[in-house]
Amino acid sequence: MPSDTAELVAATQRRRDRLLEQEIEKGIRSGEVINENPRLLTQAFVGMCSWLYRWYQPGESVRPEDIVRVFTRVLESGLFTSKTQPDNGAVTHSLRQVERSLQEVQHEFKKVSQQLRVKTPRSGVSSRRL
Repeated sequence: MPSDTAELVAATQRRRDRLLEQEIEKGIRSGEVINENPRLLTQAFVGMCSWLYRWYQPGESVRPEDIVRVFTRVLESGLFTSKTQPDNGAVTHSLRQVERSLQEVQHEFKKVSQQLRVKTPRSGVSSRRL
């Protein structure tokens, strides 16, 4: 991609992220959105939507309205506070179990990461994608 086009795309993404972050901040202030880091919530939302191009194939079994419905449900059940949803003890218990499982997975990833650092010589080149 030509550098001027790449810069335009990057600038557009930054504007999009700022606008989404501002809306999330408004939701946090009103009590409708969970009180978490607005930038991280923005990245979670953008990340969820950004992978559509990898798997969505027009004309296949997944229709655009299905995507909207499912993504909306995920956001509503994972983003909005209990103030906008009824509390369910079974759901809370399940979420705690999921959280414990994720913490275990995170611990395993840290161990693997440490092993990789020991086995892989540092090249001075970052593998982080921008």
